[in-house]
Amino acid sequence: MIAHAKFSKRIVLLVAIFLVISSHLFQTNTLAAVPKLDNIRVALFIDTGNYHLNSPTATLTSDSGMTIGMRTPAGVQNWQIGDSSKTIRGTIDQFMVQVLETTDANKASILKQSLNDSSYNGYVFNKTKQGKALFQVWAGPYETKDAAAAAKDAISKNAKLAALINIPNNTTKLTGPLHWNAGSYASVSEAVYAQTNLAQTGIVADLAYQANAAGTTTYSVWVGNESDQAALDLVKQQSLKILPSLVLQAVDANAAYLLKRDDSSAAVTGQAVIPHYFFNSVNQKVWITGVNQAKITVKEKANHSYRGSMEWSQFTNKMALINEVPFEQYLYGVVGSEMETGWPLEALKAQAVAARTYALQRGMAYKIANISDSTTDQVYNGTEYADIIKAVDATKGEVLVDKNGLITPFYSANAGGVSADPSEVWGSSDAYLKSFPSPGDDSAQSKAIWRHVVLLDGTVGYVLSDYLKDTGLKNSAGLPIYESTDQAVNVRQIASSRDTISLSIAKINKGDHVVAIGQSLQSGSYNWQRGPVDAAALAAQMNSVLVSKLSAPLQSLKVTSRGPSGRVIGLQANGQEVKVTHPDSYRTVLGSLPSTLFEIEETGSYTVLGANGAVSTFPQTTSGGLYVLQGQQLKSQVTQKQWFTMNADQQVRPVTTQPQFIFTGKGYGHGLGMSQDGANGFAQQGYDYQKILKSYYAGVNIVKE
Repeated sequence: MIAHAKFSKRIVLLVAIFLVISSHLFQTNTLAAVPKLDNIRVALFIDTGNYHLNSPTATLTSDSGMTIGMRTPAGVQNWQIGDSSKTIRGTIDQFMVQVLETTDANKASILKQSLNDSSYNGYVFNKTKQGKALFQVWAGPYETKDAAAAAKDAISKNAKLAALINIPNNTTKLTGPLHWNAGSYASVSEAVYAQTNLAQTGIVADLAYQANAAGTTTYSVWVGNESDQAALDLVKQQSLKILPSLVLQAVDANAAYLLKRDDSSAAVTGQAVIPHYFFNSVNQKVWITGVNQAKITVKEKANHSYRGSMEWSQFTNKMALINEVPFEQYLYGVVGSEMETGWPLEALKAQAVAARTYALQRGMAYKIANISDSTTDQVYNGTEYADIIKAVDATKGEVLVDKNGLITPFYSANAGGVSADPSEVWGSSDAYLKSFPSPGDDSAQSKAIWRHVVLLDGTVGYVLSDYLKDTGLKNSAGLPIYESTDQAVNVRQIASSRDTISLSIAKINKGDHVVAIGQSLQSGSYNWQRGPVDAAALAAQMNSVLVSKLSAPLQSLKVTSRGPSGRVIGLQANGQEVKVTHPDSYRTVLGSLPSTLFEIEETGSYTVLGANGAVSTFPQTTSGGLYVLQGQQLKSQVTQKQWFTMNADQQVRPVTTQPQFIFTGKGYGHGLGMSQDGANGFAQQGYDYQKILKSYYAGVNIVKE
């Protein structure tokens, strides 16, 4: 027995050692597959061919000022710009159209705005010539000379713009990235002095920054902004006629440079004229950092502010703006954009781990950037809060893995009570992504009640119940009559006050009566409604997306199959299959529905139970119509475009002659993986972040990088 006991202990000990070693090996192998990232590159503007988020210009502001230089394979080379401006602009030096040159600042400003209103990118650049202030109005940039020439022609044919330009005497011409160097200097003051002297003679020049072989910044004066060599040669001839002693040298088309123009396109507080830097499109990366690592605000990104540095460059002939930021600090901005401050800390932690894993899993998805800042990946607008920073710091380095390494932790705003199966979204499957109950989603449900009402003129819509009171009266059908308690109360298309999804279709004033035919909770991320949509408008939307177009006017729309969570995976229009590449595309096909967890109501389709149990379905394929008996003898045909039906339970439904469609559903987003509202609800119930994550992702572990 003793020997047996010792032997048993040895077995237990060996098993324990084996388990420890096995566990260690599993961790090591798993961690070996997890990439590390000190800094992440986020594409704020980029065009990859498949992903398009563009801006021709990026306007950057930092309260402490900025340092400007070049990103080279050897590292960052800071250039001594000598500019204390808190706001700067950047644009690729490409082809543009100089639309007008004038001494009238107001005319230049009006023309610039008119160019913007006509979908051209307008700028006003301040110049000096022979002691006079000039204002040049430019449009662009364009990738090719032909594109710029086409824009020039279109601008001259635009009646509104032509009137402002005054075509008979205009100075409209093409510009481009070809320049002459009229001299280089050791200091910016010397270059500015030379630039001023040239302007006095009538030669307009720009200040250019470059670096010599030793990496020292040089300051040059460049003449001409031409679109081809012939135009550049003409500039040389004209300049030498004015100043025969002028020496003009060719500019190296492959060398990095910054060409500075004074931009007064839009006044900035305390800085009416903005330094606008045009950079070489050839292998140049302009590097901008806030002094003392201060945040940088990007005007074209809704004035969001970002940590880290900014990089201007050319990618696929368009400007790219990349924000390079320490990886963990990037997560401050992601979690702050994807979730709300004030949510339970455990929900914020769950989001931090999911966002970190997702970003690492993307690799270098955009060739010059790891990830985008949009919902294509995960939203990043630099928004930060103390509790969100705390959540990111508390989970530093933690990621989600399964036996194959990093997972792709998809997440959405709200799963509508049950997360999606991959087959309902992409038409494929993943072991860690399955359909799971998400009861916490209803934590996002608004308790605001909206009355479904009919106005005296027959208008049907929704009014927030806070603005209605029950009069105690009923109409002839036994439906309650309510009264408005305020002036100019909006009657909405659906139960929501968001103008983007629910139009105001009428107004009622204090004392006005309406008939209530139902009520709904406010449409939101958990519970939502869209429509009614006319059949013709919906058909046009569908045909703008579908490869196989609808061959006839849309009469019927029917869900034919659903996936494991109840999401739509099959749809018929007029009895024919609506073909999509993957099921989640039905959201786009039907006009950007919040989710595919929806029902369809056709207001032009209804069934009537008649005398002796006869059943009639409308619209009928045979002749005949709907009639209403008045008394015992007289009957009249229903001809209105809209009327109402009531069942035995006094439930009222609007009915229309022409087909309309109302979509009612739950959830917001594709529904895969973690539900953000659900995580919030779980955290409120006491779940920690690990339990939340493991509730949404099957068979995963949480490990550190």
